[in-house]
Amino acid sequence: MMQGELEEIFDFIKTVRPFDVLPDSELRKISKQLRIKYFRREQKIINIDQQHDSLFIIRTGAADIINKDGELVTRVNEKGCFGFRAVIKQHPSLSVVIAHEDCLVYVLSGEQFRQICSNNIDFKDHFMMVESQRLHKALKQVKGHEDRFSAQMASKVSEIVRRGAVFTKQNLSISEAAKKMASENVSTLMVVDDAGELIGLITDRDLRIRVLARNMDTSKPVKTVMSKKLIKIDADTMAFEAGLLMMRHNIHHLPIVADNKPVGLISTTDLLKLSHQSPVYTISEIAKANTIQQLVDISADIPAILSQLVDSGLRAYQVGQVISTLGENINIRLLELAELEFGPPPVDYCWLAAGSLGRREQLLHSDQDNVLVLGNNFNDAEHGHYFESLTRFVSDGLNDCGYVYCPGDVMATNPIWRQPLQQWKNYFTRWINEPEPKALMYCSIFFDMRVLYGKRKLFKKLKKHYLGIGKDNHLFISNLSVNALQNTPPLGFFRQFVLVTDKEHKNLLNLKNRGTAPIVDLARVYTLSASLKSINTYQRLLDAKSSGVISEQAADNLLDAYEFINLFRMKHQSQQIMNNIKPDNFANPNALSTFERDHLRDAFKVVSRMQEYLAQRYTSSHMR
Repeated sequence: MMQGELEEIFDFIKTVRPFDVLPDSELRKISKQLRIKYFRREQKIINIDQQHDSLFIIRTGAADIINKDGELVTRVNEKGCFGFRAVIKQHPSLSVVIAHEDCLVYVLSGEQFRQICSNNIDFKDHFMMVESQRLHKALKQVKGHEDRFSAQMASKVSEIVRRGAVFTKQNLSISEAAKKMASENVSTLMVVDDAGELIGLITDRDLRIRVLARNMDTSKPVKTVMSKKLIKIDADTMAFEAGLLMMRHNIHHLPIVADNKPVGLISTTDLLKLSHQSPVYTISEIAKANTIQQLVDISADIPAILSQLVDSGLRAYQVGQVISTLGENINIRLLELAELEFGPPPVDYCWLAAGSLGRREQLLHSDQDNVLVLGNNFNDAEHGHYFESLTRFVSDGLNDCGYVYCPGDVMATNPIWRQPLQQWKNYFTRWINEPEPKALMYCSIFFDMRVLYGKRKLFKKLKKHYLGIGKDNHLFISNLSVNALQNTPPLGFFRQFVLVTDKEHKNLLNLKNRGTAPIVDLARVYTLSASLKSINTYQRLLDAKSSGVISEQAADNLLDAYEFINLFRMKHQSQQIMNNIKPDNFANPNALSTFERDHLRDAFKVVSRMQEYLAQRYTSSHMR
């Protein structure tokens, strides 16, 4: 080809997805490798069962892809590609491709195409993720039909607050601030600096405890007694998200800011008025419970809350966060009651949740996964009985509340998982440096830990330790990847579901171990391979995308798959609750609608493709 023609091809190919992710040097090389073909309208480009090994790129015109039943699957237009499935899989074409109109086509050999795929993650992902488009569209349909969540709870907080911000300058005296609170009839006053930015809050409680009880000079500036550690939200935050923050941090007021300047204040009372079954109210009841039986009674309402949330149209990950926050607060209240029962702890300790609660992904039918990290001054002879009693009290209480004992005994009641910080460091050092199967199983549990109660500094030191020794440890990541591929999506030949064979759940579909768990495992590998700190699967995938561990498209596809499978799992449990059946994670495939069946297959296929990619990327390259 003449130099002018090559430049024209180069300029065109730069605008074609996903060739546009390739460097110019690679595109110039490809431009020289392309062959040009011309097809007349209604001419067959590819026959069904034809063994071809080329990728086709339409320069002008359009082509129809027709399946073996004569149905139009899709129409490929200018800058579209076809033929890639047969090339990637290296099998005969499963479709007929016919020129819908006169077509000028560029043709790239299969060998060259596969070489580009092997060298570029984003390029390959574009062709691997074909099911994701259907899945993304399905999720939009689901949300369109089920967005029945209270319009008020879905509103921005700035639309709910009935009055503007009541604030004062930081140097105003305490007495003048109190007068302003009285004249404005507010119990909380926001404090701003000279630039008008929010720097603190002062409440009626602060005045009672920090001023009156201490006989403080009220001529001092209000900044000397204000609360400085603030959790604040943007004016565009959804009311639901504000409630979630209040639940998580057990606070009653949230300042609303725009460019860090106060515009209002929202309270738990405001949110309670919006929903008569608000989880915020349940959190308040948990905090006031004085006996295990009271907590058991409150826990009995959680299934109804889940059903309400599922029906509301919230995203699946948001539902998981609410249910997890309820479980978290039950853990915390049990620990507080345990300390009232047995006295203050003799040494520092930190109670950690692992598994779904650690990731803030807890639903119903969850067992316990918890451990205790103790200060290095722990002495078993002196302190062992206290912590044995405390952990048994909490674990028994959780079981009574519906969080059953862990079948694998990964609980703080087990002395193996109730150890000083140094021993925990030793555990992780051995697991990471000697990644045999049992060690990898423990890593899949304990890399998902999160502090619920106690001295957070103990876990901060532990996490810093294991992230440090795991960084750039290719052998560990490779073995962890192999372990992450043990749970495969339940798809067999001809896209049929693979069903459970054990007696209890025979011929049912496992929505957890074969559904969401493979995505959880993938996200964990991505996070650890880049030494990222996130724990929640949704956040891990977002962080992996932003850090470049996986492409934007691959991350979005997995997020869609995770959302769809989890949403279906939640609906399954909600339906069981309505029918007075104990909720579980096993669905009858014969009860699925065509919509559910087709798009669960799409979601499982997305996960399967990402597992194939993980196997190629980590298990091969890291073992060389």
